[in-house]
Amino acid sequence: MHARSLLLLLPFAAGPCAAFTAGELLPSSSPPPHVPNGTVVATPGLQVQYEPADATQAGPGRLEGVAAVPAGELRSSVRIDPNGERTLTRLETRWQLQAPGPLRTVVLGDTVASGGGWSRPVRLGGLRFGRPLSLRTDPTAPIDAARKPVAATQLAPGASDYEVEMGRVRSGWNAAEGEYGENYAAAAYRAGVTAGLTAEVRTEWTDTRQAQGLELSSGLGPGGSLQAVVAQSNTADESGLRWGMGVVRSTSGATWTLTWDAYERGFTPMAAAGGELHPRSQVRAGASVPLAGRVTADLSYAQQTTWDTTTPAAVMGLAAKMPVLRKSTLSLDYSWREGPQPLRRAAVVFAVPLDDGQR
Repeated sequence: MHARSLLLLLPFAAGPCAAFTAGELLPSSSPPPHVPNGTVVATPGLQVQYEPADATQAGPGRLEGVAAVPAGELRSSVRIDPNGERTLTRLETRWQLQAPGPLRTVVLGDTVASGGGWSRPVRLGGLRFGRPLSLRTDPTAPIDAARKPVAATQLAPGASDYEVEMGRVRSGWNAAEGEYGENYAAAAYRAGVTAGLTAEVRTEWTDTRQAQGLELSSGLGPGGSLQAVVAQSNTADESGLRWGMGVVRSTSGATWTLTWDAYERGFTPMAAAGGELHPRSQVRAGASVPLAGRVTADLSYAQQTTWDTTTPAAVMGLAAKMPVLRKSTLSLDYSWREGPQPLRRAAVVFAVPLDDGQR
């Protein structure tokens, strides 16, 4: 029997309804994607996620189903909005498979590009295959957003990974007007250069943009790593560089992160929304600390400046996760953004296993 779980998410927001994360501080016409781990993990079951428009009225909900089949796993999700013009809107549909050999992970349908350590993950419809480069975590989580640039797993000398992605970039995926836009292709290769040094090269292409970059990750003894990135983005109108460094350290169960990034004015992020401001610098810091009784607490802070404004934008996040009842967990999250468009947001997540998790 496959493990099953039920997830109920009840967020509310005060202020304008705009998505924001510690990694992407600026408001955008399309929210940042929810990025699954780079490794496709079979989790058959049912997930229910309810997202009210605000604290006073009911909003749309999201329903996801997973079916395990002999040739892999089929996932599909729909948006349910009883008050909207369309009651049901398809969000994502994909087939995914893990197998031995060079392909290892294959995903066909709606998926998310990994993004690497310097590029923005994007939603696309198409094909993704290869050995996952690293565990790319959800950037909507404050602590994960600060940890992402230094999360690459070290490879042994001579070992290598690769990944290929191709399809069409998807915009407005959570609304009735969602569509598949410009063509997209990306390829990455990662190798263990020496003991404690891993290098990753990545290139991306769309109808309007080309980019390539290098990421180096070096171990800093037990529980620590140092990461550096440099990348160039080119469009018909402009060209620019991005570079940065980050460090992560784990001691006594606690994890500490600090990253810094700088951008030239001509650097264009992947799938940039119309009117999106050009970033100039970003500083991110985070800590994940275990507390008594298996309770963990996360604290994150991020600040971003742009070439278009003089006022920096900043995000602070607090989160706590604790076990309740039998094998259930309760998570509390609170975050706020200061700057040109301030916003406060809170969420409560209650996860309940529907069986004992045995197969």
